Amino acid sequence: MRRLHIALFSAALACLTACDLDDIGADSQRYREPFQHSYDLKPGGRFSLSGFNGPVEIYGWSQDKVEINGEKYASQKERLDDIKIDILHTADTVSVKATRPDWNNWKGNAGVKFIVHVPRKILLEEVKTSNGPISIEGTEGRARLLTSNGPMKIRDLKGDLDATTSNGPLTISGFNGSLVASTSNGPVDADGVRGMLDVTTSNGPVDIDASDLDRSRPVKIRTSNGPVKLSLDKVNTDVFVRSSNGPIELRVPESGMNLRASTSSGKVRSDYPVSGETESKSELSGKIGAGGPIVELKTSNSSIRITK
Repeated sequence: MRRLHIALFSAALACLTACDLDDIGADSQRYREPFQHSYDLKPGGRFSLSGFNGPVEIYGWSQDKVEINGEKYASQKERLDDIKIDILHTADTVSVKATRPDWNNWKGNAGVKFIVHVPRKILLEEVKTSNGPISIEGTEGRARLLTSNGPMKIRDLKGDLDATTSNGPLTISGFNGSLVASTSNGPVDADGVRGMLDVTTSNGPVDIDASDLDRSRPVKIRTSNGPVKLSLDKVNTDVFVRSSNGPIELRVPESGMNLRASTSSGKVRSDYPVSGETESKSELSGKIGAGGPIVELKTSNSSIRITK
């Protein structure tokens, strides 16, 4: 198993290096220095990482240890030497920080790439980078992720997720947990959301499949310049969806709700009968079934539909 993971790391690192050359230029990676560290950490421990100008990949595995593989890069040798990888480790914590000194008036490029294996059951206290993607796969436990100018890809995560990025998409699959997410200039695509749902984005679509939502926490989705598709197994809590310049589609089985749907320019339609309704071309309000939680859907310059 260890040989397999090492082989995967070598292949992935080679791919990252090759792919990044087109994005940031060969000159910025003229000088490189790989590193590797390994620390014992029992399942349920805590892990954090802070990087810059590079991707971060984290994989859950069956071993009771953290293995950190990576590479520093820079366009000048002295800048490469200035980058420090500081690691704090205790019996239940591993914390990694890539430190870049204050290089005043320096126009070159430098950064750090990380590929990390952690015990499957892990608390990802804070994983952050800048100008690079973050990907997480196969972990169980709460995760907090932050990046800028890069996408996030989450796969097979069992635990609550708090994710923030800008100028990049957020893609989540095989998920089981609450989701609080914020991005700009990118879509949000997630399935398996349970518990809590609160998503904000701009200039991108939202497509979410959620079930077993917390009755005490309202669903909130906000976007601009993009469509929203929300699928629920039932309506057991209040739902608030806002968009502009994009349609809204709510997919639910037959459920009781108090519907408030309106658009400034478009049509509002429901596959379910609405009683006591206020109806016009661009507005539909009333009870579906016996009534229930508030479902408020608002957009402009587009349509709204409640579907089976």
